[in-house]
Amino acid sequence: GLLTAEEQRGLARLSVFQGGFTRAAAEAVADVHLPMLSALVDHSLLRHSDAGRYDVHELLRQFAAEQLEESGKAESTQDKHSDYFLSLLAERTEDMQWRHPKQALDGLIPERENVFVGWRWACQRALFPQIQGAAFGLLYYCNWTNTQESGRQLFDRAIEVANASADVANDRSGILGSLQWKRICLEHLQNQTRTHLSQLTRSRELLVQSESDHREEIAVLDLFLSAVLSTVGRNEEAVAYINGAILIFTETGNRMRLGHAYYWLALVRSSEAVALADEAYRKADEEWRKAKAPPYPMLWRCIVYQMQG
Repeated sequence: GLLTAEEQRGLARLSVFQGGFTRAAAEAVADVHLPMLSALVDHSLLRHSDAGRYDVHELLRQFAAEQLEESGKAESTQDKHSDYFLSLLAERTEDMQWRHPKQALDGLIPERENVFVGWRWACQRALFPQIQGAAFGLLYYCNWTNTQESGRQLFDRAIEVANASADVANDRSGILGSLQWKRICLEHLQNQTRTHLSQLTRSRELLVQSESDHREEIAVLDLFLSAVLSTVGRNEEAVAYINGAILIFTETGNRMRLGHAYYWLALVRSSEAVALADEAYRKADEEWRKAKAPPYPMLWRCIVYQMQG
């Protein structure tokens, strides 16, 4: 039979998804709940996979998107879509980084197109609170999934908008510094170490110039900066940056990041002072235990021991 008017409107709202979607996403973004999803499946307008995802044929999706545009609801629905997936990325950042990376990625990998589309829409609308909130997550997601080239393009677009937008004039330096160093960390550092060192240093200067509080982000950047410094033999400078990060993470009480800083200190020290490396790793282990870290940081112990011979 024919679709009801509400089912037509629901299908139009679902057109904002690309690459499929979950029931939870349909409810949150398109206000389409299980009875309507089932009805659309029965009408062969949606497909429902064994994995629990829904998708719509691309030609039908494009037609439905035209209907959504004509209804005047396209912009508000795209806003909801972007906010949902960038929030999802932000919420799972720590899990991707160290707590439960496999579980986090299992849920995010099928959403790649939705995440990337959501980021592009946020750039188009200059929605920088959402972009900044999801930026760490995008960095880790692209590194874990080997989509660094796509990630660089997404960061490039955000940087371009930040440079041009009047809406960010009150903290342009902070936003640009934050976006630029993450974009740099999606590049292959081996062949252009000195260039990347200069770019990371410039990003750090922008964050320092900002009137907003970027202390913890600067400390994270300093760990990446220390890694680059150590590759060119500037270990004492690297240690100075790491020690600065340790002070900040101690002040903020972020035990996972504090453990990470001690871990980097152990790696830098392992090539020259085994006793200092052991002491740094002991502190890393202690902070991770206090943070109730999952077992996998213990794998880093193997790296340190292997470097020590």
